[in-house]
Amino acid sequence: MEIFGVTTSFYIDSSWHRNTKRDVIFAGSPLRAFRLSQAGTVIADALERGEELANGHEQLTTRLLQAGAVHPHLSEALKPEDITIVIPAFVRDSTDMSTLQKLTALFQNHPVIVIDDASPLRIDVDGAVIIRHSTNRGPAAARNTALEKVSTTYVAFVDLDASITSDQLCCLGSLFKDADTGVVAPRVASHDSASQLSHYEVVRSPLDMGSLPALIRPGSRVPYVPAAILLARTAIVRHVGGFNETMRYGEDVDLLWRLSDAGIMCRYEPQVTGVHTPRASLRKFFLQRFHYGLSAAVLAKNHRSYVAPFAANILMIGSLISVAACAPLFVGLFLLAQFASSSFMLFRIGNDLAHACTTAIMNIAHSARTFADAVTRAWFWLFIILAIFFPSLRWIIAGSVVLPALSQWSRHRIMNPLTFVVLRSIDNFSYCAGVWCGVLQQKSFAALFPRIIVWRRRAG
Repeated sequence: MEIFGVTTSFYIDSSWHRNTKRDVIFAGSPLRAFRLSQAGTVIADALERGEELANGHEQLTTRLLQAGAVHPHLSEALKPEDITIVIPAFVRDSTDMSTLQKLTALFQNHPVIVIDDASPLRIDVDGAVIIRHSTNRGPAAARNTALEKVSTTYVAFVDLDASITSDQLCCLGSLFKDADTGVVAPRVASHDSASQLSHYEVVRSPLDMGSLPALIRPGSRVPYVPAAILLARTAIVRHVGGFNETMRYGEDVDLLWRLSDAGIMCRYEPQVTGVHTPRASLRKFFLQRFHYGLSAAVLAKNHRSYVAPFAANILMIGSLISVAACAPLFVGLFLLAQFASSSFMLFRIGNDLAHACTTAIMNIAHSARTFADAVTRAWFWLFIILAIFFPSLRWIIAGSVVLPALSQWSRHRIMNPLTFVVLRSIDNFSYCAGVWCGVLQQKSFAALFPRIIVWRRRAG
């Protein structure tokens, strides 16, 4: 793996913590422990201070990079002529045509390939190679068609309803100095306007993966990113067979997970931000989420363990079953056991007791949030049916709908809380409807099964 060299600087992840003795780092996504030698302690000190690293840092910084414990700073940008822009386009009217013309104008110094995916309105734009499909084959096939024609080292996939400048893309490409990096993705923020849907999307767009950098892989804080804006090494995408053309939705997630399984590093860098236009009507909003949910069953065929709507150890599952059974004593016992087990394991590795306890509490809170998401985004219809026979489940459903929504609203407060709760509910229930339709179509319930995990010591 090529490391940048002594002139390269890194910045530490937000999860970074050192114990009192300073000989263990806890960082990464998911969290890992790294025990330090005397030389490693000096390197870790320099990383924390943002100082230039001396020779000999490569072994430790490589491990930290691969765990998402540190991230490289953006540096020397790529040249525009080294990046081919691929735009899959289905142009319905003059508004779409105008959008496409404005988008291609942003990349006048790049090679640009536009795939006309059997648009009703014939595409005519300057400065781009236009390839037309005789029938509509979907975005995966459109990108693959263009990929065959790309002659540059790098390729950027940019959807018609997304936008990013040439300078931003080239700057993002500086992360390819790491030879193991195959894909880099910017943050894709939602374009704000006067509508309530737009305000909601600013807070909770399915394309916006947040403000924290991360490695893109299952189990990370950023398990996938959309292909709305995606920059990749051309050879790497070709090597894994490009996008799965049998998938109309979720093909970007499938590609990234195949790359991760192949040992290719995919990086999310929110310091570079593109823009995406949200759905303009409630019907289109519903259909977008429904189609995303529809892809879950297909993804579960090839990536079963990655698609599980909820993952927890047996103690946390026991506490949740106790909640459903209205057994507060057992809820407390299971939570206490979970807290004690997590705290002890972290403390045994070398963490401070106070931080170990805090981390254990945060893990329990995270499990509760993901369970609430699973109830509303995967198991809602099942819980509704079961609630007819087990009234206690009604409180779980109500709590899963309202409490996470209010918690998220309280951090932004850009719209009426009731409107936010309603839109979030429509968002989740639309996705859930897609999940169940996909499950029935595929005749497989794999996308609905939770995953029981065992906490293991992972020391680097």
